[in-house]
Amino acid sequence: MLDVNGFVAETNSANIFALNGDRLATPKRDSIMPGLTRGLVLGLAPEFGWDASEENLSLADLYGADEVFITGTVNEIVPVTEIDGRRIGSGTNGPGATSLLARYLEIANRDAVRL
Repeated sequence: MLDVNGFVAETNSANIFALNGDRLATPKRDSIMPGLTRGLVLGLAPEFGWDASEENLSLADLYGADEVFITGTVNEIVPVTEIDGRRIGSGTNGPGATSLLARYLEIANRDAVRL
């Protein structure tokens, strides 16, 4: 979904990230839901050696990214391999999103509320 200025905002139920080398970008908070998982990913970025920023992202930024992934409480971290019929990166789950999901699950299992 795009914001009123034509920049990428989010999906219908998740925040979106673009990873290029060691640069992780996500849309600014002015047109998106400030997700908890999004915040966790931004906090974990330095652990992966990523320089994280919130910025205006165009569709071209996503099309040209090494990896794109979405985040959300329900869907956790999901690699995006295609947007608008265009292959993203290698067209497979990238190593960044895969490693990030493993770390996310480690934290979620460690901090889970036990009933």
